[in-house]
This record gives sequence, C-alpha cells and structure tokens, in this order.
Amino acid sequence: MPAPHIQETGSQFGNGSLADLGELAGPLTHEFNNLLNNLSLHLAVWQQAGHEGLLDDVKALRQQISHVSKVIVRFQRHRRDGQGELTVLDLNATLRQAVQDLQNAGSELPIQLEVQEGNLLVRGKDVDMLRLCRFLLGNAVRAVSGEKIVLVRTSSSTAGVLLQIEDNGPDIPEDALPGLFEPGREAREGMDCLELAACRSIVRRYQGSIRATQRTGGGLVVTVQLPPASGQ
Repeated sequence: MPAPHIQETGSQFGNGSLADLGELAGPLTHEFNNLLNNLSLHLAVWQQAGHEGLLDDVKALRQQISHVSKVIVRFQRHRRDGQGELTVLDLNATLRQAVQDLQNAGSELPIQLEVQEGNLLVRGKDVDMLRLCRFLLGNAVRAVSGEKIVLVRTSSSTAGVLLQIEDNGPDIPEDALPGLFEPGREAREGMDCLELAACRSIVRRYQGSIRATQRTGGGLVVTVQLPPASGQ
C-alpha cells in the first residue's frame, strides 16, 4: 500500500557534472550516427551515378565520415566502461536522494511523494538510476510554478517496478507526446530534450519502458517501468 504523503521541497538543478554531460552526449552520438549513415548512403548513390567531377570529393567525404564514426565508437566504448557495476538498488532510496539533490539546489518547491512501503528493488547502476530520477524530476519542477506541485509515485506488480512523475504544469499537445524523448523536441518551457532523451536511453539500457501522457486537468505524466531485481 502507498505510504503517507511526504512533503518535500526543492528547486531546479544547476549545471550537470561531467558524468551527466557524458550521459547527455549519448543521444547526441546516436543522432550523429544516423546523420553519418544517411550521408554515406547518399554519397554511395552519387558515386554509382558516375559523376566524374564529384568522385574525388565523394571519396574524401566518405573517408571523413569513416573517421568520425570510429571516433564515436571509441567514445561510446569509454562511456560504457566508466559506468560502474550492476547492483541491486532500492528505487525508493534513489528517488529520495534525487529529491535531496533538488532541495540542495536552492529555492523551495513542493514535491509530494507517494512511495510504496518497503524496498523497490531493481538491478542497475546507481549512477544511472539516480540520474534518471534527477532528470525526470528536474523537467517536472521546471514546468511548474506558484501553487502547483510535482507528484511522484512508486509501486510494484508482477509486471515490474513503476515510477510515475506527474506535474500540473503547462499542457503538451497530444501529437507532440510521441517525440517527447527525442533530442531537439522541446515541447514546453523549462523542458530539457537532452535530459529526456538520456532518460529514454537509460530505461532502454535496463529493458524498461518510458512513456508520457497528458494529465487530466492539465500537465504531464511520465511513467517508467523497470524489471524487478531477480528474486524480488
């Protein structure tokens, strides 16, 4: 059963750490890879077309694309190697730490927690789960003002562990929701599309799911579902 409400306060986060920036770079490398692959495809078509005056330029561009692709692969490898070991984590404890980080940032803003009693165990890397909670909370906090609140719930079922962050900030159009976790898709003021794209990357890394829906009465609900730790 949900625990009694816990009233927390805080404000938006400051500049991210280098580790946070590394996570934010993940979606960017994916976008760059898509761009390079697209360029390579078009260059191959041009080369096959046999435009003699362009062949040297096409060859030079393809060599540069190959070089940049290798650099991206090396970056991704180093980033994965520095992420720590998989452990069994209590999502409730991680969430409370993220709220504390938000409080430490400065001004007050009400965050209401409705967490399931006991431990909600998931398997992952502590830096990933903390960053996921911080990024989602930060985006919700930046969307609200005045008497508005951010409501955070956790629960578990046979399907997995659920984290839900609900705010009563500005609406996001229904047709913008599918692209909410894409880099470059900022659907409302205060939203950080790179943070949300990083959240999607983290959740997918652990075979979970993330989705956004409109909140009844205005605002947004982001729901994350993660597999429970083995034996839970």
